[in-house]
Amino acid sequence: MSSDVSNRRLLDILTVLKRHHLSRGMTPQKLKEILEDWIREQRMEIKRLYPYAEAGKIQMIRAYGEVTKEEYQADGIYIEGFVPRELYGKVN
Repeated sequence: MSSDVSNRRLLDILTVLKRHHLSRGMTPQKLKEILEDWIREQRMEIKRLYPYAEAGKIQMIRAYGEVTKEEYQADGIYIEGFVPRELYGKVN
């Protein structure tokens, strides 16, 4: 996601918070930090080698999470990334 899109989304969120009087003293940077912390709490980190037979699990990670590293190896695909907590048990 580009920086411009991120900044626009933050401004949209801040507008909604102001509308509901929830933004007193909150800068866009502080709001960004709060949202980043909340998002981190909702996701689980995953670092695992998946046998090629379990490649479908990697597709779930791509669809619902974030793959930050992917290496094809002789015995499978090594993945690092993040998935929503509710998906973690299905892909780990």
